[in-house]
Amino acid sequence: MSPSPPVNPCPRHPALLALSLSGVLLATAGGATYTQLVRDSPFTHDCERRALSAGERRGFAVTAVVAGLGMLVMAGAIAQLGRAARRRTRRLEALRDALAHAEERWRFALQGADDGVWDWHVQTGEEYHSERWRAMLGYAEGEIADLAVEWEQRIHPDDREQVLADLHAHLAGRVPAYRSEHRVRCRDGAYKWILDRGVVIDRDAEGRPLRMVGTHVDISAARELQQRLHAQAEELRAANARLAEGERRLHEIANTDALTGVLNRRALLERARSEVERARRYHHPLAALVLDLDHFKRINDTHGHAAGDAVLRAVVGACTAALRTPDVFGRTGGEEFVALLPETDTAAAIEVAERLRVQVRALAIEIEPGVHAGTTMSIGVAMLETTDTDVDRLLARADRALYRVKHGGRDAVALYTDAAEDPS
Repeated sequence: MSPSPPVNPCPRHPALLALSLSGVLLATAGGATYTQLVRDSPFTHDCERRALSAGERRGFAVTAVVAGLGMLVMAGAIAQLGRAARRRTRRLEALRDALAHAEERWRFALQGADDGVWDWHVQTGEEYHSERWRAMLGYAEGEIADLAVEWEQRIHPDDREQVLADLHAHLAGRVPAYRSEHRVRCRDGAYKWILDRGVVIDRDAEGRPLRMVGTHVDISAARELQQRLHAQAEELRAANARLAEGERRLHEIANTDALTGVLNRRALLERARSEVERARRYHHPLAALVLDLDHFKRINDTHGHAAGDAVLRAVVGACTAALRTPDVFGRTGGEEFVALLPETDTAAAIEVAERLRVQVRALAIEIEPGVHAGTTMSIGVAMLETTDTDVDRLLARADRALYRVKHGGRDAVALYTDAAEDPS
């Protein structure tokens, strides 16, 4: 009979695996070899000692060393990851603490500045209101819900549209910050002026606002002062306007003939001096006309002074309508007038004088209902001469020409000439 194959009467003890793992750690640490450990272990049976060949022992030893090194590397990596995780945790905790401290300082600073604080979670509509925010409107804690609608429904109706437009402009990113001055209803029904400012501090990946914080400042006193200052400014402007009108009226009274509205004698002579100086400086021609109504006394005696005043006003209207803007015209007294014609030579001066005379003669002046009166005018004309140093000599010559017309039959125009005034 063939011998049956030998049977290992000593099955491997389960502790052998534990012993092998122990050998791995010890082998990597420089202790006894795996072979020695197996041989000397009390758990190893004699049959197991005999069953291990030299090659098996070497293989087990190499395997143990490699496994030990792998476990050391893995243990080191795990330890390094743990240390990194602990460092990140400490940094996160430090950042969280810093953020909490910063927020606490921010709230303390705002409350110390007497500002109300609000913190709005845009997507949920929740809004934190600080104690000062509520007290500013006269509310105690718990009397206003932590909702944004609590603020919105208290905005003055006349301000709400603009306030919401300003807020949405910032939420949409069109402006860097939100700012609005508007009225907010208090607990007692009165309104306070509030300076409301805020900024979005968190947006989602698509740019939608998530959180917005801001402050409320009571500016009622400042607005009241501003309104008083505005009212005072308006009063000051009105007073200045009245003062300017008073000055204008004083100037008008000082320079205007009260009856006819043209220059009075003082203002006329002042303007005449200026025209003479200008004409002499630039060597330009200047004509002077002295005008006098004929037989004016008869109108006063016949129809009264009111009729005479009406005639004077009508004559002035006709004359000013016929003169140019640069011409100077005024009343020197009674029924006598003077006109100065800058940039006007002799021929043109006579033409203007004749036109005035004709227009006055054509007047039909209603002095009372159904009653009309007319008048005529005599005019003396003189031209500025190089020897004239002032207006008096010019007007004196024009007056002498007028005198000649008066004695020659009236209702005419006469030019001053040396030959005419001194026939000898």
